[in-house]
Amino acid sequence: MTQALALMRADLAQARQRWTAAPVAHYRLEMTIRHQPMGTSSCTYAVEVQTEQIVQIDVNTCQEELRSISALFDHIQFFIDSYGGTACGPNGCACDGPVGVDAVYDTQLGYPRRVVFGPAHQYAHLFRTNEDGFCTLVGYGLTHWELVQFTALP
Repeated sequence: MTQALALMRADLAQARQRWTAAPVAHYRLEMTIRHQPMGTSSCTYAVEVQTEQIVQIDVNTCQEELRSISALFDHIQFFIDSYGGTACGPNGCACDGPVGVDAVYDTQLGYPRRVVFGPAHQYAHLFRTNEDGFCTLVGYGLTHWELVQFTALP
């Protein structure tokens, strides 16, 4: 296991532990999801969640699955287990670097505040600048999740 992969897994485990240690049974979240650069698109959803089940959808411009906090953790775990640090983007390791999860978790409750699925952050500059002309953006993009608002409800 690479050091980057071990760090991704440790960060996720610590965040999930904070979330389960002080569970919020009823909450509202608003999430923005952006896909870049492939057709650069974004969408937003706002949902009310009770005992990790979505009970109300206030806004949904997304075509993807709407997720509770626990489902967000599960998706991050799936991505890390499937790709984290062991696979490279379609343009090869020299251009895309290893695929990873760059996540920021809430320091108190542990929920994911921002998650980027794509090249491991130390290689992202190659992907963004592409100055040497040898690397392409073909077939590869980043997915950004940003939790815009989290509100605990009574």
